[in-house]
Amino acid sequence: MPSTIVSDMSICDRKIKVTVTDNGDGTMAVDLESDCQALEGFSKNLKTITMEDVVSFETSRINREEVRGGMSMICVAPIMVYQAAWMECGMLSKRIFGKQGPIKIDMGEERSLFRTIVLHSKPNGRRTEADTEIYVDYSLN
Repeated sequence: MPSTIVSDMSICDRKIKVTVTDNGDGTMAVDLESDCQALEGFSKNLKTITMEDVVSFETSRINREEVRGGMSMICVAPIMVYQAAWMECGMLSKRIFGKQGPIKIDMGEERSLFRTIVLHSKPNGRRTEADTEIYVDYSLN
């Protein structure tokens, strides 16, 4: 069954949908849909990946400049391909991923010297001990 991840990129006001499907021959099909013109090349250049592309970040086709095309360095589309591929390979639970709700990166509000990145949150917005918070120090100290 195909694995799909959808992102609403509020920072650039674009939407991205990545679907990865196991072809049964050691390869996986990648379908990337977006309203972002910068992702057109990436979508055309990355139609199939292998397990090696999924587990070896340094040599992965997903990261190659000629595959990425004109996309921004901070675009989440390549990471979405990794996540969907990991789900398709059984290395990331589809059930748990679906239950945890959206992955959110919020750099909008400062807390003294820190900004908060919330990686996991519940769909209803309530915080639990299972949520993960990372504090990134942007100070020069």
